[in-house]
Amino acid sequence: MGKGYVPHVPLYVLIILQSIDNKIDLAQFHNQSNGYYYEVLIKQLINSVGVNNNNEVATLHNYLNRFAYRIFSSNERTLSYSEWQNFHNDFVELFAILPRDMKFNVYMDKLISCRILKQFEGDRYSFNFNYTLYYFTAQYLAEHIDKEVTKDSIKNMVDNVDIELNANVLIFLAHLVKGEFIIETVMSLSDELLNETEELKLDKDINEINELINELPQLVFESTSTHDNRKKYNTSKDRYEKEDKHYLDHTTDPERESLVEKNDILIQLDKAQRISEVNGHILRNYSGNITGVTKKKLLLSTYNLSLRAGNKFMEIIKLEKDDLVTFITEKIIEDSIEIDNQREVEKEAKKIVFSFVEMVCLSIVQKIVKDTGSKNLQVIYKELENVDSTIIKLIISGSYLETIYVNPSKGYVKNTYDGLGGNLMGKMILKQMVAKYMYLFELSHNDKQKISSNFGIRYSPGLRRRLKAK
Repeated sequence: MGKGYVPHVPLYVLIILQSIDNKIDLAQFHNQSNGYYYEVLIKQLINSVGVNNNNEVATLHNYLNRFAYRIFSSNERTLSYSEWQNFHNDFVELFAILPRDMKFNVYMDKLISCRILKQFEGDRYSFNFNYTLYYFTAQYLAEHIDKEVTKDSIKNMVDNVDIELNANVLIFLAHLVKGEFIIETVMSLSDELLNETEELKLDKDINEINELINELPQLVFESTSTHDNRKKYNTSKDRYEKEDKHYLDHTTDPERESLVEKNDILIQLDKAQRISEVNGHILRNYSGNITGVTKKKLLLSTYNLSLRAGNKFMEIIKLEKDDLVTFITEKIIEDSIEIDNQREVEKEAKKIVFSFVEMVCLSIVQKIVKDTGSKNLQVIYKELENVDSTIIKLIISGSYLETIYVNPSKGYVKNTYDGLGGNLMGKMILKQMVAKYMYLFELSHNDKQKISSNFGIRYSPGLRRRLKAK
């Protein structure tokens, strides 16, 4: 999940073309959730089967929902020919359908020829596309949400959200189920995970990191083509966020990519990342179905979980800080870098350690912004502006910059920077986010000068130095 879950441009083009064929009003595509786009593709697949009336469509949906849940419940994610045939016969008997009206071989051929299902190596059968397995599994769960056994199954999925399949089914389930149960379940895990760890605050908790340097490194911004910058930035994102295959790969571990062989803290950290992504997806795509009170609770729960996970990393870094400085100092001397004396060598080493920690903290903030940033949450951001936490102020500022495109030269972002005082780490992180804003958005020369001046960024229109897109 996360990587490649949202369809890339070619898939959106395919969806739009199919929608034109089906005479769907393209105005419907504005402000829709990702689940809506996948439903368009799924509807097209269903139509290609050649069902003739509403009853046949409902029967096919029911069949695929149950088939998906059967696959989801199996360790291999595929069924053998005989297993599928037994499933089919049980379905026909359960719903009192005449066998001649739903012959197994005829139904099997239809579903395979229409590319809903596929035959894999070893005479195994499953869904042809990832999203169809996720969607129909979620639809089965949604239709049985009132049953305790279904709720127990969903709770188990949430508890094991580090498994890729569970995380993706949960996202589709959030699209299909509008009640409070899903939100309450994921929020419960969010509050429980790593609850023995304090949240990262980027305040007094990083005093020893701020003490590594006396002044901030100079951040230089070169005025370059915004169009070229965006192209480079998107190319860089694509390089590191390879799209997940839309086709199922049944050569993977039957245990579905669990982290069971890793230590407990890695499992907890991976769960924290996954549940934060699920929470963020719910907040970004379904905010219109969630009350303001619940949105605020879920957003804060997501922030706090991510910050507890971030603090786990920071605890390790702070513990090893002095050893890092010593190691880098020795490395500088070993490489014979021209620095006059030992004190200067140690000073440079401390700068390097500070920059490393800054990179880690900036990544934490930007990951949270990526997961939860949305124009649909502006009212909640406004309510959180007075929260007395440096890092939450940075997260809100980043959300304003990256999702609402607020000019930082005045208002909340500028006030946050001014209020950081001697917090060098906080200031450097906000500078980097402001520089990224200038790098990616079309601004006048005067606006760039003003923003740079307000945030202590050196603005050099002709300087041949490219700001790295983070």
